[in-house]
Amino acid sequence: MRDRGCPGIKTYLALRKQYGIRQAVEVPALETMVGTRVMELKGKIKGTFQVGNRFSLLVERTDGATETVDSDAIPEWLSGGNDIPARLIIKASRAEAGTPLHAILIAVSPEDQIAPIEQAEQEKPAKPPPRRRSNLKEATCLSRSRASRRIGTCLPARPRRTMPPLSRRKIPS
Repeated sequence: MRDRGCPGIKTYLALRKQYGIRQAVEVPALETMVGTRVMELKGKIKGTFQVGNRFSLLVERTDGATETVDSDAIPEWLSGGNDIPARLIIKASRAEAGTPLHAILIAVSPEDQIAPIEQAEQEKPAKPPPRRRSNLKEATCLSRSRASRRIGTCLPARPRRTMPPLSRRKIPS
């Protein structure tokens, strides 16, 4: 059963980009979260159930209990399965620490489809940081020519000599 809550891999990746998700959080982060956030959760789905036209996923917690994630629909690959590693994009909210979590499924994808894509992204060489231009006002050049400033043959600026405050000046008698 495919629905807007259960996109294909391309749609899942587009949703990750739309929400600015770069890395999935593990279940412990979900257990301690307070407030409302959209996040990608990396976890194990212990099972699913349906009440009327609403579906729920049971995500395993670190203490062995389960956290419930509500949805309008679930993909067929999740139906009737136990211990399925998956990535879930959810909107989670909790009013304060110790209160129950309310989570709504935005999208779900099998872990084995997302992990290779994420690994390939991490293996890409990082772009070097942009070159920082030096502030010419902070340097005093030996030569005032533009060429010497461009090449970088400037010395650091010398501290200015200042007059001592009036209270410390010696007044000749």
